[in-house]
Amino acid sequence: MFTVIMMVFEPIIIKATGMSELMGGVLIGGTVDSTGAVTIAGTALGATAQTAAVYILLSGKFFPLPHLV
Repeated sequence: MFTVIMMVFEPIIIKATGMSELMGGVLIGGTVDSTGAVTIAGTALGATAQTAAVYILLSGKFFPLPHLV
């Protein structure tokens, strides 16, 4: 349930606050935990956000140590 809420409302909040597309993608990738939801939410912001969001999400899955610090 939380993933669906974040997938829908996080891009809206990011746009409303005036955050850059790159930073919005990083935020989405770090807070949403489903690959599909991250891809959709990132795409709602743009291609750069989508790439950043998926990169951040997958870097946490394959290299979890930096995220624990």
